[in-house]
Amino acid sequence: MLVLSRKGNQRIIIDGQIRITIVECSGSTVKVGIEAPQSMKIVREEIDPWAYQPDAAHQSSAAVRHLT
Repeated sequence: MLVLSRKGNQRIIIDGQIRITIVECSGSTVKVGIEAPQSMKIVREEIDPWAYQPDAAHQSSAAVRHLT
């Protein structure tokens, strides 16, 4: 995970296609704007905890069993 510090109205660009803008910071809440191609699914993790599917080669149970 890459962790970046940003201030209000600053942006992060990912792969030239996704633009993340820090819209507002207030107390412990941060409003984030996301511009991305319509083909990309963007959801809040608390709504769809299974939306994030990391590379299966890194997360397979067989690989975990092999390490133990």
